[in-house]
Amino acid sequence: MSEVIESHGFRIALRGLTRKEAELLAGTAADKTYKELAREQRVAPDTIKKRADRVRFKMGMQHTMRGVIVEAFRRGIITPLALVMMLNTGHTTEAQPIRRPERPRTLQQVRITRPEFLLTA
Repeated sequence: MSEVIESHGFRIALRGLTRKEAELLAGTAADKTYKELAREQRVAPDTIKKRADRVRFKMGMQHTMRGVIVEAFRRGIITPLALVMMLNTGHTTEAQPIRRPERPRTLQQVRITRPEFLLTA
């Protein structure tokens, strides 16, 4: 029987994954960004990206982490702890904006005028 850990509201079986890769998988399934996961684990965001690449490779070269999560659910590696509660409350996830709200851009124009000199002889 494989080892099981609980993280971010998910139960993950360590079938071929390291503990840190499993925590990354659970954090991503909980809709955390790489930066948030890096802060929690006190590592650089690039470290999280490298772990994500290893997880993608182990899960069959998925292009996105969403694909990895779907594949992990299909294989039975990850299961939500509060699935019943989410179904009863009508839990919906809305897409988070990636960028800051854009402010109207301002346009500045600069004119350079040269003084004219009259040459008199």
